[in-house]
Amino acid sequence: MLDDLVALGESTGKSREELEEAVSRDPGNAGLHYYLGAALSEEEKYSEAVEHFKKALEREPGRINAKRMLAIALTEIGRGDEAVAVAREVSESDPD
Repeated sequence: MLDDLVALGESTGKSREELEEAVSRDPGNAGLHYYLGAALSEEEKYSEAVEHFKKALEREPGRINAKRMLAIALTEIGRGDEAVAVAREVSESDPD
């Protein structure tokens, strides 16, 4: 079921509330944290999104899309220096 929520979260815009519930049931799931961060970003709740992107990366450090989204969210909340550092990590690990 959680895999279904993750897939739906990316393709159909599963509601933030449903993703929050899924994260509460499975807090170790990096994918759920990533998708919740993305949903929060869409709502322009960047500070909250940052926390979920960071949790996704704690669980799966190689998740490039989470690093990209984290850099964007950090920029949006005025933490440009941190955003640049994360963007450098992305470019070093995925030069394309």
